[in-house]
Amino acid sequence: MSGDILITKAREIWPLIPEYAGKPTPDFSIGWLDKFKKRHGIKERTNHGELASVPIAAEGEMQLLRHVTLLFIAENLFNMDETGLYWRRAISKGLTTAKLPGAKKDKSRISLILCSNATGSEKLPP
Repeated sequence: MSGDILITKAREIWPLIPEYAGKPTPDFSIGWLDKFKKRHGIKERTNHGELASVPIAAEGEMQLLRHVTLLFIAENLFNMDETGLYWRRAISKGLTTAKLPGAKKDKSRISLILCSNATGSEKLPP
């Protein structure tokens, strides 16, 4: 749950409370939200589930790769990378009163591959 959702719900619930019926609805500003979260012990937290690690040998391999690329001119060095949109992944941050464990993330994604040479003078279509 986010702060925006909390404010929206507060605006919806206000007129339903009998003691406040007929009274004007408060602003439910960011200041109100901050005090509400502090009063109820709510903090924004990130759910952690998977740790990333790099093999120890990777640094040596990167040094070797840097030496090999010195043999070529920059116009002939290309870099390709992919990026993805995880369109089914749930949010990993939210407002809670306690720390929550992470869950396995849905990995359904749309992939896009981008490629360019080192000088940026030649870019292949995505």
